[in-house]
Amino acid sequence: MDDFLLIDAVERMLKGEMSEQEKVYFEDLRKNNPDLDQAVVEHIFFLNELNKFGSARSFKHSLHEVENKLTDEGFVFRAPIKGKAKVIQLWNKYKRTVAVAASIACVVSLFIAPSSYTKENVVEISCHNSAFIIERILKLAMKHGARPAKPGEFTL
Repeated sequence: MDDFLLIDAVERMLKGEMSEQEKVYFEDLRKNNPDLDQAVVEHIFFLNELNKFGSARSFKHSLHEVENKLTDEGFVFRAPIKGKAKVIQLWNKYKRTVAVAASIACVVSLFIAPSSYTKENVVEISCHNSAFIIERILKLAMKHGARPAKPGEFTL
């Protein structure tokens, strides 16, 4: 059965829009085809989850509307945020992720001898102008045997 026809049949079955003859035929198809039955079960589960999500979202929206109305009318007062500033909280929570994301924004070019301009193996690293990141990259490169170019060894 075509996926679109299956979805249409499931939704018509759930809404009670099938005739008795269609219901019997559809149930017979489900009994004789386990893959079709599994697809029907999965689609019904998907629709139920979608409805639960919609209900929860609608409920949250209603709560926000009530809170805003009560705040506007002066019945409820919003307390100022206590504790650390939000930016600091986010930084403390995600600093490792930010450091990884920042270090990813880097381009490494390999020039393999003898095809390189200097006829030697060369690695060129381009990254943001962040002292922290540049220092980390240089330390890692030096740790693994790299050295900075000497005067006259680089090209413009």
